[in-house]
Amino acid sequence: MIRKWMIGICLAVMMWVRPAFAHHIIGGVMFYDNIGSDGKGNWRYAIRLRLYRGCEPIDNNHADLDPIAHFTIFDNDRPGTIIQLVSAPLSKRESRRDQHVDPCIVNPPTPCYQIGYYDFTVTLPVNNNGYTVVYQRCCRNDLIVNAFLPRDGATYFVQLPGRATGVLGDNSPRFDREEAILICANSKFSYDYSAVDPDKDSLSYSFAPAYDGAIDNDVAPTKASAPPYQPLPYVAPYSAAFPLGGQVTIDPTTGIISGIAPPAGTYVICVRVNEYRNGKLIGFIFKDFHLDVTNCHRIVTASIPTAFNRCESFTIPFVNNSTPGRSYLWDFGDGDTSTAYSPTHTYSDTGTYLVKLKVDPGSACGDSATSVAKVYPVLKPKFSFNGQCTSAPTLFTDQSSSTSGAIDYWRWDFGTGDTSRQPNPQYQFTQSQNYRVILTVGNNKGCINSDTQQLVIYQAPPISLTPDTDLCYRDTIALPAQTITSGSFSWTPLYNLLYPQSASPLSFARKDTTYFVRFTDQNGCWSIDSIRVRVRDSIHLKAAADTIICTGDPVRLSGISDGRYVYTWRLSSGQIIAHQLDTNYVPASSSTFIVQAQLQSCMAADSMRVKLVDPPVHAPFREFSICYGDAATLEAANAVYYAWSPATTVDQPSQPRTLAHPVDTTLYIVSKIDTMGCPKPTFDSIQVNVIPPVKVFAGNDTLITLGESFMLHGSSNVSGKYTWTPTNGLSDIHIPNPIVTGTHDITYTLTVVTPEGCYGVDSIHIRYLKGPAIYVPNAFTPNGDGHNDVLRPFPVGMVKLDYFRVYNRWGELVFETNQYLQGWDGTYHGKPADPGGYVWVVQAQDERGRTILQKGVAVLIR
Repeated sequence: MIRKWMIGICLAVMMWVRPAFAHHIIGGVMFYDNIGSDGKGNWRYAIRLRLYRGCEPIDNNHADLDPIAHFTIFDNDRPGTIIQLVSAPLSKRESRRDQHVDPCIVNPPTPCYQIGYYDFTVTLPVNNNGYTVVYQRCCRNDLIVNAFLPRDGATYFVQLPGRATGVLGDNSPRFDREEAILICANSKFSYDYSAVDPDKDSLSYSFAPAYDGAIDNDVAPTKASAPPYQPLPYVAPYSAAFPLGGQVTIDPTTGIISGIAPPAGTYVICVRVNEYRNGKLIGFIFKDFHLDVTNCHRIVTASIPTAFNRCESFTIPFVNNSTPGRSYLWDFGDGDTSTAYSPTHTYSDTGTYLVKLKVDPGSACGDSATSVAKVYPVLKPKFSFNGQCTSAPTLFTDQSSSTSGAIDYWRWDFGTGDTSRQPNPQYQFTQSQNYRVILTVGNNKGCINSDTQQLVIYQAPPISLTPDTDLCYRDTIALPAQTITSGSFSWTPLYNLLYPQSASPLSFARKDTTYFVRFTDQNGCWSIDSIRVRVRDSIHLKAAADTIICTGDPVRLSGISDGRYVYTWRLSSGQIIAHQLDTNYVPASSSTFIVQAQLQSCMAADSMRVKLVDPPVHAPFREFSICYGDAATLEAANAVYYAWSPATTVDQPSQPRTLAHPVDTTLYIVSKIDTMGCPKPTFDSIQVNVIPPVKVFAGNDTLITLGESFMLHGSSNVSGKYTWTPTNGLSDIHIPNPIVTGTHDITYTLTVVTPEGCYGVDSIHIRYLKGPAIYVPNAFTPNGDGHNDVLRPFPVGMVKLDYFRVYNRWGELVFETNQYLQGWDGTYHGKPADPGGYVWVVQAQDERGRTILQKGVAVLIR
C-alpha cells in the first residue's frame, strides 16, 4: 500500500469575512520543502505554516496573530504516537490588499487580510509510512451558513513521505495565489484557485470536506489530537461536494471555481488536489477557506436562464433577468438577432442553438450571458396517480410523451423532501394533507420539462353529503354522496331505501330517519357520514306584513317558514318574480305578491300587499333677480314639511313661503316631505340673481366762466338708463355727457337705473365766476377740520394749469404742482410750516390759448 502524504491548508479568501469573536481566524496553509538526507538515515524538512486574519483593528472581538504556533508530529508507523512537539515563533507579518475589483460594481468593499509566517526545520529518521505534522486552532467564523460547527475549530496538517511511497525527496504542492476577490450574491463569478508543484507532478481538483479542530476553552493547544480528524457536517442544501450549492463547480483540470454564487453569507469551502506522477496517484492535498458572498450592485448585469430546454414548440419566449432600461442584443444562434428586452423567436428547424445576450454592448460596463436553446418539440410531461390513503402506497404512472427524442430522465418530487428517479414509482405518504407533486422528465436531446399536480392524501377518504333534509310524507328523495376518488358505497338502515349500494340511493321514509353511508376506496380506506331525513305531513309559510313604499323604490319581499323549501314569488297576474324567500323587487304599481313554498308535493302559500305612494310633486327650476340689499320671496308647495338651504340667509327655513336676504347670486334648494306614506323627500331649486350695487359718478364740483358752456361727464358701473335733474340748461337729460349752459350756480343730480329696476344716484355742483381768471384764497387754516385746510388755485375758463408755486419769506420754494385742484397742505420737508405770509405764483392757459400769470400773498393761520 502506498502511503499518501497530504498538505492541510486553510486559506481564507475574504469577500469580506467579519470575525465573530476574539480567537477567530480566517484560514491557514501548511506545506513543506524537502532539504535532503543527512547521510545517516535521517531526512530533513522545512515545515511552513501560514495563518490568516482580517485587517480589522485588534480588540476584544478581533485577536492578533499568535506570537507562537505549536506543532505536533505523529509517527504513522505507530498511529497516535507523538515523536516531537515543536513551537515556532511568528517570524514575519504581511498585509495583502490584492484585488481585481470590477469598476462596474457600485461601492464595492475592499478585501484585506494579514499573513503570519511560522517556519521550522525538523530532522526525522526514515520510516515506512512517514509522519504527520499537525497544527490545530480555534475558532472559525460562527456566521458560516453552509456548515454546522460542533466544536468551531480547524485542523491543518501535512504528511511527510515514508519509504513505502517510493518518492522520498519529494516536495509538496502549494497554493501560490495570495489574493482576495469580490463575489456578488446570485451573480456569475470565476475564481482561479489552482496549485503548483515544484516537481512538476500533474494535479487534479475537486471539492472535499473541511476538518474540525480545537475548541474554545483551549484556543491554541500545545499538543494536537491524533488523526484521523472529524469532517465538518454541512447544512442542506449544501454539501462537501457542493459547498456553494448546485450552481457552482470546480474544473478538475484547471482548479477554476465558477458558476452562480449563492445568497449572501460566509461559506466554508475545501478544495482537494490529487497529485499524480507517471499516471500514478501518489498523494493529495487539500485547502479549506472561508468565502464571503456579498450583496453588491453592478451597474449593468446580464442574466438569463442557463438553458431554454422545455421543448414545447419551435417558438421560444426568452426570459431576461438583466438590468432593465438598457440596450440589448440577442443572438439566437441561427443567424437571427433581436434588440427587444424579452423577445420571442421561432426556429425553422430542430437543433441545439447557442444563445448570446449582450447588455449595453457599447459600454465599458456592459455585460453578456450565454445559454443553450434546445429545439426538439414536443416534450409533454404528464402523470397520473392511484391511491390517496396513508395506509397504502400511492402508485405514480408516467404518461409523458416526446416526439423528437427518447425520454431517459425522470425525477419525482413528492412534496415531502423525498424524490425518486424511477419512471413509475410508488410512494407511501404518512400524513393526510395536500401535496404538490412534480414530475420532471428529460429526453436524450437535452430537453427538460415538468408537470405539477396537487395530490390530496387522507387517512380516511373524504365524503360529502347534502345537509339534513326534509321529505314530504308521500314522496321519494335522493341522497347523493360525493367523493374525490372511486370506491364502493354501503347505506344503512335499509328502511324504505332503494339502491343502498349506490352513491345516490332513494328514500321514501314515512318517519324521521338518520341514514349512514360507508365509503371504501380502492385501497381499502373507508369513512362514514350520515344524513337525517325529516318527514313532514304539512309545511307552514307566512309572508311579511303589507307595506307602503315610494314609487320607484324596491320592496323587500320576505317571509318566515318552518323549513328549507323551494320558494316562488309571483304577482297576482301569475308573473314569477323570484325563487328565493327573501328578495328585492321594484313594482310598477301597487300590487299583491304571492309567495309559495314547496317540499316535493307538499305546498303552502301566503300573500303580501304593497302600496305605491308618489313623493311630493316636483316644481320646475325657477330663477329671478333682485337688487343688492333687497329681500327675495321664496315659495314652495305640495308638501307638509319644508327645509330651505342655505338656511343662514333665510328668515323662516321651515316654512313654504319666506324671505331670503342673499348678498350674492345664490341657489336655494328646498326639501319637501309629505305625510302620504312616502318618506322620500323631493327637492326644488330657485336661483336668486343679486344685481351688484349700482355706482354712479356725476363728476367733481366745478367752476365755469360766466357765459361759457360746459360738458358734464357722468358714468356708472352698469348699463342702464341715465336721467339728469333738474333739466335747466341741459342739452339732453338722458345721456352721460350733456352740455350745460347757464348763468347762475346750480346742482345737478344723475340717476342710473338698470333693466331690473336697480338704481344709483350722484350729484355735481356748478359755480359760475367771471373769467378767464384764477382765484386763490388770501388765507388758509391747515388744522385738519376739513375746512380751508389746503391752499390751492381755482382756475376759471382755463384749459391747462402750467404751475402753482408757494414761497416762504426767505424765497424758498415750499410747494409746486401742475395738477388741477391740488394744493399746499401747510407742511415743509414733512413738518408743519410756520404761521405767516407766503407768496404764491400761478400760471395757466385760457380757452383762447392765452397765458395768464397771477401772484399774491396768502396767510397761513394756526
